[in-house]
Amino acid sequence: MDLVQLENNMSKPVLVIRFPGYWKQEQWDISRKAIYDNRPLNEDYHVMALVDNEVEQVTFECYNSPHEPDKLENITKLVQMSIERCLKQEEELRKKQKENE
Repeated sequence: MDLVQLENNMSKPVLVIRFPGYWKQEQWDISRKAIYDNRPLNEDYHVMALVDNEVEQVTFECYNSPHEPDKLENITKLVQMSIERCLKQEEELRKKQKENE
């Protein structure tokens, strides 16, 4: 990695995603995978996914972002939708497995 690539990598904004502490480990794992598998998000941001007992719902914080607030809101909505979709798919899969037992 040359100096320019290193500088570009280090200058990315930081997106912190906090998950409620009451979530089950499985929910956290599924959501975290959805976030880290989102290649465009991870190319543009340093992403930190955390479990936080102080929050009741998924929250987002962004630091050092050059983006307009509207773009950040759009990013957080897309991430939230991705998390919800993955959780719903996992829940439907569990229901089907129970029906097949």
